[in-house]
Amino acid sequence: MRGERFPQTRLHIMTRDELAAFDREEVRYAINELYARRGGVFSDKDLNTVFSAKPWYKPREDLKVDEIVNEFTSTEKANMLALAKRRAELGAASVPTAKPEEIKSPQRPMPKREPGIDLDRY
Repeated sequence: MRGERFPQTRLHIMTRDELAAFDREEVRYAINELYARRGGVFSDKDLNTVFSAKPWYKPREDLKVDEIVNEFTSTEKANMLALAKRRAELGAASVPTAKPEEIKSPQRPMPKREPGIDLDRY
């Protein structure tokens, strides 16, 4: 998609080396881009500004976070988990990622691990 910053998060399961190259800001952006691709609406004005400028971003006001996660492909789910792990490694508390209350949904569950995907090998 034109204007996508991290298409690899939807195209293939990212390797450990790919993830290691991501800094805090890139991890934050990649996670939010996954949600934005599915129409996630952010209460954070900066995120809305960034994604509203993308030709592919089609906000879906009625969509809840768990519905977005359910729409993720197995590749996107695996990458979401791997990015969350990378965020924890980086101690990303100093770089805010959209908090559950910043996405218009009552909760933001992490995707369930899918059978056959061994994230520890990446």
